[in-house]
Amino acid sequence: MSLKGQYIAKMEAQLNDWTAKLKEMKSKLEDAEVQGRKAFHEQVEASQRQHEVARRHLDELKRSGEDAWEALKAGVDAAWKEFTKSVDDHPK
Repeated sequence: MSLKGQYIAKMEAQLNDWTAKLKEMKSKLEDAEVQGRKAFHEQVEASQRQHEVARRHLDELKRSGEDAWEALKAGVDAAWKEFTKSVDDHPK
């Protein structure tokens, strides 16, 4: 498997994990107390937006040629970092 293929596989697995985390966060939203619900809802929405950005970057990387993917990798890494931060900033 090429370096690009390995990177894409790693990011796909991580995105799948984060999809599960988002699902868990959304289910916790249902249990949140009324006072904290709005803030929690905003955090879930922010994480969802970051998830979508990461997905778009990864899709773009998948479509790129072998010579261009290295340049796109930085954008994917940045999106992943922002998404991770948005999920990690969530109350558990």
